[in-house]
Amino acid sequence: MTVSTNESFVVYVASGSQDEFTFDFVFNETSDIKVYLDGSFLQETGFSVTANQDNQGGTVKLVVTPVADTNVRIVRETPYTQEMDYPPYGPFPAESHEGALDKLTMLVQQARDGIEEILATGFVNTGEWEPNTAYKTMNVTIYGGDYYTAKENFVSGQTFDPTNWNLVLDFSSVYDLAAQAAQSEANARESELNAKESETNAAVSEQNAAQSEASSAVSENNAANCSAAALGYADRAEAAADEAENTVSSGIRTDAIAQDYFTATDGQTTFTLSEPVAADNAVAIWMNSRKLRLTEDYTISGQNLVLNAGAAAGDEIDVMNFNLSILVVP
Repeated sequence: MTVSTNESFVVYVASGSQDEFTFDFVFNETSDIKVYLDGSFLQETGFSVTANQDNQGGTVKLVVTPVADTNVRIVRETPYTQEMDYPPYGPFPAESHEGALDKLTMLVQQARDGIEEILATGFVNTGEWEPNTAYKTMNVTIYGGDYYTAKENFVSGQTFDPTNWNLVLDFSSVYDLAAQAAQSEANARESELNAKESETNAAVSEQNAAQSEASSAVSENNAANCSAAALGYADRAEAAADEAENTVSSGIRTDAIAQDYFTATDGQTTFTLSEPVAADNAVAIWMNSRKLRLTEDYTISGQNLVLNAGAAAGDEIDVMNFNLSILVVP
């Protein structure tokens, strides 16, 4: 057998005509099934139990049909005993062992449901002891704003006398303290998490600051290198200028670049330069401010410039001839 359900009781509200009530929780003996009507224990002579296969639930039939709106509670109350015996060196009793485990599971469910019932329904505000019928010795009730646990020798209906109760508890204060403790713990955890987050953020900020400082140092070093390079270039440029000035003063002619300007006639293709070109790539030619390309637009040799296509009347041809052949060095 297994314990496949999670409950140990079921509650019905009688219709006034119903006398049979089913339940689906497992049990060991039919004597373990108890019935309470509106909280009052019903003697075993007042009902019968028909078990399903393998005691997986069953049906309770009441001798007297309860009136409408009666609270019918069917409870499994497993005895708190252990009757399993393992003989030394005998074969392992698997089925009996499983039955013992089933009983332990039922007892755990029974204890859990009892505690939940006490917390949920064990408080009454009548000034009299009205015991929780399923767990009589653990009943808790209210008297004068305080909570008391009843002694076993008191009976239902007896007037409260605070001097005859063995425990005084203010459960509202207990609940408040428990809630405050839980909230304090939650606040402490949150503060701890916030502290760790702040510590992490500080470490990240410190790392970012170090990276920024390193980047600044690199930038400063690059700037210094650029400045040194600029000074070097300036020095070299100045030296080159001095050398050029010295060279010109030594005899280089200032008319080393020859420029020619032409206004074309309609269909004109050939133009004569004032100086021969030193090389075909030592000349720059524009037509109407558009730079012409060697081979694609023109050919040149000596002093002859020949356009591939005839110019239109009025086209302006500008020629800059870097004529190195007229450099004169004394």
